[in-house]
Amino acid sequence: MIGTALASPTGYWSFAPTTPWIDGNHAVTVTVTDATGLSSAASAPLKFTVNTAPVLVTLDEVLDNVGSSTGLVAYRGSTDDASPQLKGTATPGATVELYDTHGLADALANKIGTVVADAAGRWTYTPTLDQGLHGIYAHVSGTAGIASTFAHDFTVTTSPAVVAPMFVTLGGVFDDTGSGILVGIVRSTGDASPQLKGTATPGATVELYDTHGIADAAASKLGTVVADGTGHWTYTPTLQQGLHGIYATVGGATGTASSDVRDFIVTTLPAFVTLDEVVDNVGISTGPVGYGESTDDASPQLKGTATPGATVDLYDGHGIADALADKIGTVVADGTGHWTYTPTLQQGLHGVYACVDATAGISNSSAHQFTVTTSSVVVTPVFVTLDGVFDDTGSGLLVAIVRSTGDASPQLKGTATPGATVDLYDTHGLADAPASKIGTVVADGTGHWTYTPTLQQGLHGVYACVDATAGIASSDVRDFIVTTSPAFVTLDEVLDNVGISTGPVGYGESTDDASPQLKGTATPGVTVDLYDSHGIADASADKIGTVIADATGHWTYTPTLDQGLHGIYAYVGGTAGVASTNAFDFFVDNSTLAAKNTANSTVASFDKLDLSGNGDNTLKLSLDDLLNLGRTDLYLRDGNTQLMVNGDQGDAVELSRLNGNWTSNGTATVAGEAYAVYQHSTVAAEVFIQHGVTAVLM
Repeated sequence: MIGTALASPTGYWSFAPTTPWIDGNHAVTVTVTDATGLSSAASAPLKFTVNTAPVLVTLDEVLDNVGSSTGLVAYRGSTDDASPQLKGTATPGATVELYDTHGLADALANKIGTVVADAAGRWTYTPTLDQGLHGIYAHVSGTAGIASTFAHDFTVTTSPAVVAPMFVTLGGVFDDTGSGILVGIVRSTGDASPQLKGTATPGATVELYDTHGIADAAASKLGTVVADGTGHWTYTPTLQQGLHGIYATVGGATGTASSDVRDFIVTTLPAFVTLDEVVDNVGISTGPVGYGESTDDASPQLKGTATPGATVDLYDGHGIADALADKIGTVVADGTGHWTYTPTLQQGLHGVYACVDATAGISNSSAHQFTVTTSSVVVTPVFVTLDGVFDDTGSGLLVAIVRSTGDASPQLKGTATPGATVDLYDTHGLADAPASKIGTVVADGTGHWTYTPTLQQGLHGVYACVDATAGIASSDVRDFIVTTSPAFVTLDEVLDNVGISTGPVGYGESTDDASPQLKGTATPGVTVDLYDSHGIADASADKIGTVIADATGHWTYTPTLDQGLHGIYAYVGGTAGVASTNAFDFFVDNSTLAAKNTANSTVASFDKLDLSGNGDNTLKLSLDDLLNLGRTDLYLRDGNTQLMVNGDQGDAVELSRLNGNWTSNGTATVAGEAYAVYQHSTVAAEVFIQHGVTAVLM
């Protein structure tokens, strides 16, 4: 027996072995044992073969063989040879396929040829290429897996005029205040001037726009920047507090291109404030006044917390969410952040909240609604609630904020003053948007009401309101999304859970976790199939697993992946329709030097690594290698973990990117030798690389 698993209430189970499968043939059977210990017969065997032998391929050289300038074509260089010679290595006898992405990371790649590696593992191929930008990579697939090289970008210029297609990308939004790159959708940053980075047609004018996170809103132009000769651009806007949806666009005589939108929130508020209690101190019944309750104390004590020393302003919205609020007083929070204030209030409904407004920002507490009844004649306060939004198509009560429903006519239910007229409004999920009236209903003799609206596809924020001679009352807003399209699915995160560097893996980054956790959303209850295209847009994808979205539409899956390039996407199909996510490309690389430095090894750390020899050595170095094998303040006393690499002209060091980037940090002289210093962006780590050795920043 290799293990056990417990079936869920819906009859589903999953099992991940703690011991890796060994190479060879396997046949797995399953039995079921009930609570009494009675076991079923074994299922039919599930047969499969494990073959972990690596598949290898490299693209080592692009050679120009015509004209006055011949030899190696540099990465992002130019050549006047439309048939440059491609050279590389692969598993002996493997079929090597050559693809051209035209230098665009997210473009569909064209297959330009095939060649078989010889017995020594070498291969050569000479393509015929068009004028313009190219991004060539090599790909090998087989029973042992799939391998693919990085694309080698270069430009063929065989005639005086080159018209390249216009393109633009927005690769990242960088927070310079400490939280790093914003890679997810609707992330938050305290940096009101985050750095925007991307690529575009070299020399093109890139325009930046902000939709403020609303898909159909008119976009505001933020600024303009020109892409450099390598096609890279950087722009730093100044943004206001709130939601933003930034995208880049390029326009010109040859066409127009736009990037994807990056949604994020600017939260520059260090200030905070809460309203914790409303306390009745008169009459027979004293103590805290609950939300929506009554008090005969016209000067109840208000208590809360705030940023120590902050000025707290108190406002009364009179229990109406969109009414103009009256300022009723001001108090300063003490050194521990506590404040107390005693207002004088009139008879009737109140909605009191606290606010902090300073040069550092603005913060509001939630409103606390209650009714003051100090006269001998008590007028029953008008009240209304919206208790639930019910989906009649099968998913049931929507109780959480921003749930989804496929029912465009969900049933709204609530309570109100018996006989009161209840008006229903829709803010469309936007707090400051004008509300649309969607209907009216009268509460019955017991105070209950029900209403069924007809809603459009998209976001809604529904609330109920009562307006009568005795006062005005409004319910909380219920936010939800109507999704009447047949099916949807998202792949939101790839999480690294092993090694020193853990957390989200960015698009195109590397991870040492061969079983990263995949997370996303989908139509509740649908079957989500996971596929791996191995980072090649037009390759046949391998199915790596299946999971069912829970009742809230969330799903999680943990695959077991081979070393190398992966392009994972999620797919939903069936009678309800078909939906698919974009592929999320990343690398699995756990074959590091640090992995070989086991507990049984006598090597605890390295002062330096020496590549000296024939000048044709390549060292793959990861952040984990440096942190495990280097030492602090080895060559410079700056508090960083350091490692030195020596070598000759023609040697190379590949610095793999893992949860950050490597950047040049100047030069240093050690024992009379000059070294280029590269520093990691998120960890105190440095690599000293001898001059003459090429540093390749992956």
